[in-house]
This record gives sequence, C-alpha cells and structure tokens, in this order.
Amino acid sequence: MPRMRTEPAPDHQGTPPPGPAGPTLLTAAERQHLAQEDRRDLRRLLVVLVLAVLAGAVPAAAYLPSPGRVDHLLGRDVATHAEVVAVHPDGRCGRSSSRFRVEVRYDVGSGPRLGSYRECGAVPGRGALITVWVGPAGTVEDRSPAYDRVGLAASSLVIAGLPVAVGWLVVGRPRRLRRLLREADRDGVGVAAEDTVTVRGLRVPRVVPVRPLQHPPAPEYGFEAITGRDMVRAELGSTPDPAARRWRMRLLPPHRPLRRLVLLEHEGTRIWGAVDLRERPTLSARIRPGRP
Repeated sequence: MPRMRTEPAPDHQGTPPPGPAGPTLLTAAERQHLAQEDRRDLRRLLVVLVLAVLAGAVPAAAYLPSPGRVDHLLGRDVATHAEVVAVHPDGRCGRSSSRFRVEVRYDVGSGPRLGSYRECGAVPGRGALITVWVGPAGTVEDRSPAYDRVGLAASSLVIAGLPVAVGWLVVGRPRRLRRLLREADRDGVGVAAEDTVTVRGLRVPRVVPVRPLQHPPAPEYGFEAITGRDMVRAELGSTPDPAARRWRMRLLPPHRPLRRLVLLEHEGTRIWGAVDLRERPTLSARIRPGRP
C-alpha cells in the first residue's frame, strides 16, 4: 500500500502554522529598554503638565494680588474721563524703565474724587485728559478690562509654552525615534550602508567617519542616542582618546532626507541612535591650506 505524504495541519482558524521568524534588528534587551523608556515617558509627561500649569499661573499670581484687579477683570468697574493732576516718580520697573504714580481727578456721578495708578515708561503729563476705569472700591486702572484679559491670557500661554517646548525635546522627539526604530524592526528593514567612525563629544556626541590621512578631514555629524544614552557617556568618559576607538556604524534606509537611524557597534557594545547628516565641518576642515 503506497505511503501518503502528510503536511502540517492548519490551526483552529484554518491558517497554516507560522514559519521561522526572519532576521530582526533589535535584541530582546533592546526591546525591553524601549518599553521601559515608554513607561518613563508617562511620568515625564506628567511632570511637563504640572510645570506648564504652574508656569501658566505665574502671570495671574503677579497680577491679581493688587487691590481691585479681580473686579477689573470681571468688568465691574466704570469707564470715565479723568484729568491728570500730578505725576510722581515711584521707583523703577527694570534697569531701563522708570515707574510713576499718576494722580487723577475723576467724577462717576458722586462728585469729584482723586485716585491714582502706577505706570512704567511714558505717562501723560499734568493737565492731560485720559480715560480710566474706576472699580467699586475706588481703584483706578488706565487700561480696559478687555486689554488686561488678553494680555494676561497671552502671557500665560507664552510662559506655559516654555515647559511644553522643553517637554517635546525631552519626551516627544525621543519617543518618535523609538517608534521609527520599532517600525524598522517589525518591517525587517535591512542595513543600507556601513562605515567606520569615531565618537566624540561627551555632552553633545558627534560621529566622525574615519578617512585616510591623505583625504580631506571628514565632517562631523550630530548623534542622538536612542538606546544606551548613559553607555555613550560612560564609553567616552572612560576613554582617554575617544578618536582612537573605532565603531562600526550601520545605517538604515533614510526616514528623512537628512536624518538616519544607525547602529554603532564596538566589541559587543550596541548603541542605536539617529545621525543628523547635515555636515558640521571641523575646525581643521575650515582652515585653507597655506593659511597661517
């Protein structure tokens, strides 16, 4: 009786069993490191949010304690014409601006009254007629409630935007690079090119391709570590002459015209990062031959 050839049985969904996995870019330890960095991002984002809220509250904290400011922002004061009766120096607003106390005479229907407000820089002279806003408690402001609302809101947004911008550099950009590295690993992207480089710069690492002595000096490229950021500092800090240590740099296909994901390898040490391919000539490259 002839023997029958058997094939692997399909699984319960009717699909054949998976074949052997193809080559991957990342090791298990590197995938674990990326996952840990993602979890740390949640704490970093929380810190950025808290700092943004606190920074945005600084203008209000400086503006509101003055008497009558809450009523002024809420529109509870009355606009009226006033005459400037005196201008007195009242210290300085900064190194280049003087502050003045401007006394005015106004009438909101209950007879002439005197009030004052403080202003930095140019102020109206004595006898000038101006418009002021008088609050329920007799406080005087020389700007409308709408003007102060817009100014306060704009100041809060600008100051709160500073921590957000720093947070993007600390959290957003590294997170995007990790996502691109995961996508390259998942899609099985291969190495597009290789080169031998040295790594320089403890605070701002740069990679420099190794070239023969008779060649022009190689340009320096900015390097941002994705994995092993502390390892880069340790390697550079422990090496008396970082230029003597050779790294093999493997470049992945470009995800942006001037930015490439790369893998640096040296004696079993692997560091993934992004290289900025805009040339940054060294000092020796900028000096023309024959110039003193």
